[in-house]
Amino acid sequence: MRARFHRRPWVGWAVLAGLTAATYAGALAVWASLARSFPERIERPSQARGITHWVKDGEVPLTIEGRLEGASTLVIGDSRTWMAVDRAVLDGSRFGPSCVLWGSGGDLRVLLDEAAKRSPERLVVGLSPHSMGPDSNRVFTEVARERFPVFRAKEASPSSVRRWRREEQVHLEGLGFPANLVSIFLDRLQNQFLRERALHRDPRARLEAWLDAKVQRFRFDHVYTVKPARWRRSWLSVNDPTIDEAPYRMRLGTDRFQEGREGFRQEIIDRLRVVAAKTPTVVVRFPLSPQVRAAEDETAPAAWLAEIAEIVGVPYVDFGTTGVTADGSHVTTDTATRLTADLVQRLEAMDLKLVPGVAPAEAAVRQGGLSGYRLEEPELDLRLPDELREISGIVSLGAGSVGCIQDERGDLYRFSLASPDALASPVALARTPFGPKGDYEALTRADDRLFVLRSDGVLQELDLEGRARGGAVELGANLPDAEYESLCFQPEAERLLFAPKVGARDGDQDIPVFGVDLGAMKVSVDPVLTVSVKQLIERAGAKGWPLPEKTTKKGGRKVDFGCRISDMAVHPITGQLYVLCGPDRTLLVLDRNGDLEGTAVFPKSILPQPEGLAFEPSGDLLLTSEGQDGPARLLKFGYRSRD
Repeated sequence: MRARFHRRPWVGWAVLAGLTAATYAGALAVWASLARSFPERIERPSQARGITHWVKDGEVPLTIEGRLEGASTLVIGDSRTWMAVDRAVLDGSRFGPSCVLWGSGGDLRVLLDEAAKRSPERLVVGLSPHSMGPDSNRVFTEVARERFPVFRAKEASPSSVRRWRREEQVHLEGLGFPANLVSIFLDRLQNQFLRERALHRDPRARLEAWLDAKVQRFRFDHVYTVKPARWRRSWLSVNDPTIDEAPYRMRLGTDRFQEGREGFRQEIIDRLRVVAAKTPTVVVRFPLSPQVRAAEDETAPAAWLAEIAEIVGVPYVDFGTTGVTADGSHVTTDTATRLTADLVQRLEAMDLKLVPGVAPAEAAVRQGGLSGYRLEEPELDLRLPDELREISGIVSLGAGSVGCIQDERGDLYRFSLASPDALASPVALARTPFGPKGDYEALTRADDRLFVLRSDGVLQELDLEGRARGGAVELGANLPDAEYESLCFQPEAERLLFAPKVGARDGDQDIPVFGVDLGAMKVSVDPVLTVSVKQLIERAGAKGWPLPEKTTKKGGRKVDFGCRISDMAVHPITGQLYVLCGPDRTLLVLDRNGDLEGTAVFPKSILPQPEGLAFEPSGDLLLTSEGQDGPARLLKFGYRSRD
């Protein structure tokens, strides 16, 4: 008997393994029975999961959990959305495979823009008032001002990443951000980058990541369950539902959010219409603690948020409040499992459909070839007083001040964009009369001189305060019989440029651009530049750059572009000529020879009737639109040099 045992040593090991497995299974069963009597564990998933997904030309890092390409269900939102969705439950239903695309304090505008590029079978949008507007994550916004150079370099060493993290901690704390909030955000960025770097460089790390994905549910639910550190972090933690109450109340109560919230909401509606036109969509508001939900409802009422889905025409689910959260705004892992199961049942009962009659081009800025600006994200979106409802020309006066005219009165209006008062309503205007009533259309600056162009081709010079210098000058009887609404200064040639507002809807007309010599105040006999509309259309088509389109009788699409120029301006840094075609709501970028270098087409919701175009010395772009169903608007877009 002993000899046989020695000849088969594996028998003993098999018996030992069986006894160990039975003992462990029994221990887990006892533990599971005891755990039911414990309070629900206050546990959150690790934010180190997922991989970084860079958007906005590599300036904004989001996080992906799952496979973005090929996902049947795509979920987007901020951290509360990510923590509320248990992907294992989604993947186990008929709605899998799933992917969660999220950002800490994520800007929902950016997330919706990214979702519009994808083609999942359905989209779940996590709605939160904190993901609306430019201040959704002020720590991230400050970090992103100078991008993430160390994170973008594949050869970046762990020591350089850690050094950047320490320097950024000091920088952000010096700006007044709470040290603990800064640490959480920067630690997540650093750890995620280092983990991804290891995955790319070390085959063992890739194997570990694969195994982690396969056995993650088992490890977290069973193996880690019996670790004492897990007890302290889970069942023995104290549920504090008020941690996020004060900061959320403060953020939503700011004048910037309250005064701009209708504009923020409209931006979300516009983008949501785009994605709902191509992907069946449901909007979800995930649960909060009663205290935090009450704080949000005071400044962003529930009905006000629910109207977003109602206006777009998509289903809306509001999960209300929950008794157990990690900090008042993020649910625990156990709650997420139950919540996702509930969401799956609701999706089963929904008949998700596309929103008809909404074309993507109608709700979002389309641009191509035009670099240096995020035209879908203005730094300033200012509603102007009723006195400027008919605003036409605009010019930068320096130091954050602008001057503008309107097309019914001979007055120069001045106001500041550099102070917080610029965001107040109404805007404080300084008005200087310079002439009688008339159809004044264009305004430009040449050093210390201002020039105003009337639609009939009469030019008036002003000083920087708006006082008239000398009499009006007729530009010439030999000009084409048309209205003139555009005027700009070309520094390198010391001349003004202006063009007639003539239509070329069939693309068979050339548009002349004339020059005015500032020394002699004489108009050039021949055009200094000729813009071929046909060549513009052909080049835009060859490059895939957008131009306005219309639907043909047979249901197809064709270019519908007339190139009726409302204003022009020379870029102070690149020297390119920017041309604003108001009736087409189109911005063109031309080189010195008149060749097309980029286009942008604006939706009516952003620029109902574009009229004015100007640059600040820094290259920041200013656009104005007359008011139609609302006030006139001034949009400012920050310039980001590509050098």
